[in-house]
Amino acid sequence: MAAPEGNTNALGNEGGRPALFETPEQLEGAIQAYFDKQIENKGIITVSGLAYALGFASRQSLQDYKEKV
Repeated sequence: MAAPEGNTNALGNEGGRPALFETPEQLEGAIQAYFDKQIENKGIITVSGLAYALGFASRQSLQDYKEKV
């Protein structure tokens, strides 16, 4: 349902949460930081671990972000 005529509260609101990363380079840097940390600590690299390190709630959220961007 559209906002009533004259309603200025919805101006500029495109809906949804803003993207976690503004540029692909920012995302790439965060991914590289996760890999570097896991390798340094001899940790296990997982998709779920990567998702959590990037600020997503789950592996599925990371997959959804991929489809969105």
